[in-house]
Amino acid sequence: MRPALVLVLALATSVPWRAAAASPATAGDPRPAAMGLHGMALVGTPGHLYASHMPMFHAPHDTQVILEIAVEDAGIDAALRSTLARADAPWSIEPERFDLHRLARGASVPLDRFRATVYRGHFERGGEPVYRDVTIRVRAVLLYRPLDPAAPTRASAYLLVGPAGDRRLAYRLINGRGDADHIVALTHCVDRAVRGTVSAGDAADFEPSTLEAGLLAGVRKARCADARAATLYLETGDLE
Repeated sequence: MRPALVLVLALATSVPWRAAAASPATAGDPRPAAMGLHGMALVGTPGHLYASHMPMFHAPHDTQVILEIAVEDAGIDAALRSTLARADAPWSIEPERFDLHRLARGASVPLDRFRATVYRGHFERGGEPVYRDVTIRVRAVLLYRPLDPAAPTRASAYLLVGPAGDRRLAYRLINGRGDADHIVALTHCVDRAVRGTVSAGDAADFEPSTLEAGLLAGVRKARCADARAATLYLETGDLE
């Protein structure tokens, strides 16, 4: 991956679906198999862990994917949930190689688990390996969205993830080439009516404060008047 212009830490949406047992061929995605090392940003809310593929505008990485996950080792899973529920710095996952299209709806052999090393920080940019060779279970696929390099980049929306509570997550829908991969922690947004996607208007630039302001404007219109936003992960270089 190319160096990011900004790194801070770690929507047409799909309805979440369950993954089953782990062939590259899928009914849900007609493209060639997407075998590769698919690094992921790792963030959390109290009780939940989420991993999102770090995409690029070339195969095999040209799909935005967001997963709800769990670590098979209960002790590690609990430790990560506790840490990431309040983390404001990046964590990431370096998984074994697999076909990303196995996470598509209708995959003939869906991916339900994979082995990985979990890093504090970005696994390709000086991150520290904390848990090696753990088994990650895919609890649900929250978003699977092939990227379109010709799509406009400024108009944006965010997918809200996690149950209503003290900390929720918002993922920017990545549009065309030159867009931003942005994950935000939302606090003071407990209204259960605020869910799904939130429009964030047109981004004048990709500074964290600008992106957060656009997201908050949309969230507050959706009955979360006291919401606050903090960037967990922001990547632009890989999307040029």
